[in-house]
Amino acid sequence: MTVDFSTILLGLGTTLALITAIGAQNAFLLKQGILGRPMLPLIVFCILADAVLYAAGIGGMGYMVEKAPWVQTVLLWGGVIFMTAYGAMAAKRAIWPSGEALVVTPEDAIGPNAHFPEGPSDEPAGGAEGGVALRQRTPTPTRVAESTQPTVLALLMTCAAMTFLNPHTYLDTMVLIGSVGNQQGETGRWVFLIGAVLGSTIWFFALGFGSRLLRPLFARPGTWRILDGIIALIMFSLAAHLILN
Repeated sequence: MTVDFSTILLGLGTTLALITAIGAQNAFLLKQGILGRPMLPLIVFCILADAVLYAAGIGGMGYMVEKAPWVQTVLLWGGVIFMTAYGAMAAKRAIWPSGEALVVTPEDAIGPNAHFPEGPSDEPAGGAEGGVALRQRTPTPTRVAESTQPTVLALLMTCAAMTFLNPHTYLDTMVLIGSVGNQQGETGRWVFLIGAVLGSTIWFFALGFGSRLLRPLFARPGTWRILDGIIALIMFSLAAHLILN
């Protein structure tokens, strides 16, 4: 079987356009990364959950299309309408932002064991010459008790709730991925699935392990405006792709 890399890229692009929008799951992972929590179990869980939902969407939708060909037309235009609406909402957030951003507290952004400066000390700067006190002292850090840290199991349970209790999860993964995937033909839909899972893998690893580097950036609403603008362009392009092909 010849692998169609354009179909893989389509699956990758579709997935990235869907899951990079700010939402409960992404905000949760960002928060845990900022706090320095164990990220690998959470990342693996999110990837496996997406893979199962993608496969169910593509497999289930494929069976329905085989038994009732008219379903394919419904899926096609349903996908076009959804992607256009999704892109329009992303464009609206980019143009008229609601002000939402990841809420980063000082402890989140700097870390629970960081040194927080006090006010000016009474010790003069400049040695014997005296002068205005400018040097700041840093108190001994207060460590968070181990008992207050959530276990990996607790984090996974919370992540599962963020994933499976969100209705948009099923709309995005099973309906939209299934719709676009089944436009690629009997063999192409599984190649599309490879690209979709690859997209989830890239995103969750980048989000999980890159969150510490991105924490100052994603604390700003303007960053999400740029991201939403990119998402809008991708979604409009995917809608056009379905219509023209």
